[in-house]
Amino acid sequence: MLLTIQHVSKSFGAEVVLEDICAVVDKNDRVGIVGENGAGKTTLMNMLYGLLEPTEGKILINGEEVKLKSPIDAIAHGIGMVHQHFKLVPSLTVYENIMLGIEETRGKGLLVDKKKEIEKVGQLIETYHFELNPMDKIEDISVGSRQRVEILKMLYRNVDILILDEPTAVLTPQEADELILSLKNLKKQGKTIIVITHKLREVMEVSDSVTVIKQGKVIGHTR
Repeated sequence: MLLTIQHVSKSFGAEVVLEDICAVVDKNDRVGIVGENGAGKTTLMNMLYGLLEPTEGKILINGEEVKLKSPIDAIAHGIGMVHQHFKLVPSLTVYENIMLGIEETRGKGLLVDKKKEIEKVGQLIETYHFELNPMDKIEDISVGSRQRVEILKMLYRNVDILILDEPTAVLTPQEADELILSLKNLKKQGKTIIVITHKLREVMEVSDSVTVIKQGKVIGHTR
């Protein structure tokens, strides 16, 4: 299995948010994590992305236990996450947001090589068939386009597992259709997708398997 969650629990003081969660994710799978608001879905994914640490249990990647203490750790292990509320800098361009923190430099590494960055981002957009202009500012593009930028940020960092938290919550119906098509294309290109949702349509459209969480516990799996 690509990803294994073994008996993971999470408590905040006396409050138990997740209890004894077990799940497996195969390579190139599309997994729906389903449940009502407050069920613990996002808490579980935040542990996979290094934003929270389990109180108990283990997370394994390719059979080996990993300690994910930050998003940097998660990305290093091939796990990326696109949050419901985007983490982009509105005044920067598409390419600047994608390259933020891992800039290409020239000379003695003091100057950003903008030409090289634009070329790389352009190639990335072409590879994944996203309709974006590297030079557009984030504040000037649609919500659906901003979400694609977030996805490309993760793909540029070579993640194998892409987590999306309630991805259609802020999208128009047309943008939601475009996202679903994009997720199908990402699967064809070998990516593993985990979608947190409580919408039945998304479950049916994008999931090869489904894990249902209720009140912090897994109550069912189906494929």
